[in-house]
Amino acid sequence: MSRTELQHLLLHASKKDTTAYMQAHPHHFQDALEMALSDRQPLAWRAASLVKDCMKPNDPRVSQHLNRIVKLLPTKSDSQLRELLLILQKMRITEELEGPLFDLCLQAWQAVDKRPSIRYTALKTILTLVRKYPELSSEISFLTEDHYLETLSPAIRRGVQKSVAQLDRPPNT
Repeated sequence: MSRTELQHLLLHASKKDTTAYMQAHPHHFQDALEMALSDRQPLAWRAASLVKDCMKPNDPRVSQHLNRIVKLLPTKSDSQLRELLLILQKMRITEELEGPLFDLCLQAWQAVDKRPSIRYTALKTILTLVRKYPELSSEISFLTEDHYLETLSPAIRRGVQKSVAQLDRPPNT
């Protein structure tokens, strides 16, 4: 299948079919990743979703692009941003990228006009970094102030509050 045919699949086939295709043709993974980083919508966010679904944790095919992904995040559409953050959540992020990633996710969480799914994905990334650097946990209690939670559904609101509360507990409690 050519790159054009992969684009056609991403735009017209079901998620199940595109995932099955990618699993059967892993040599097209880099093409999908390049599409995921492009600005061509809706192709880009669909390709990012496909990459996320087909990659392994700390996938070496993605690790070589981490710097580029983090640098491109501020320029991406909301759906694409969410999928790229989900890709990054599966990866071991270098210390040099953690600061910019944290800042970007903090901006996304604080943008109460963004869709809740994007904000919640950004918050999960923040919390992952805070677990790595517990000294930051006292700095993020403001993230659960009412004005950040008002636009969330009750279920997401409870999930946020529970996730932030777990930061104060020792692991495995």
